[in-house]
Amino acid sequence: MQSIQTKLAALIGLAAIAFTSIAVLLYISIARDFLPGIVELTVALSVALIFGIVTLVPRAS
Repeated sequence: MQSIQTKLAALIGLAAIAFTSIAVLLYISIARDFLPGIVELTVALSVALIFGIVTLVPRAS
């Protein structure tokens, strides 16, 4: 069982990676006018990272 500090650190790290990745991908898509592929990739990455964040949140029993 993970401690709360470990889960919190992982949650903060995952959130930082998610926001940074999404910001970089959207910046590239706007700068290069390459919207279709990058937007799909951004959405897929967002869903995967949100799923990862949700799995780290403790469940009430």
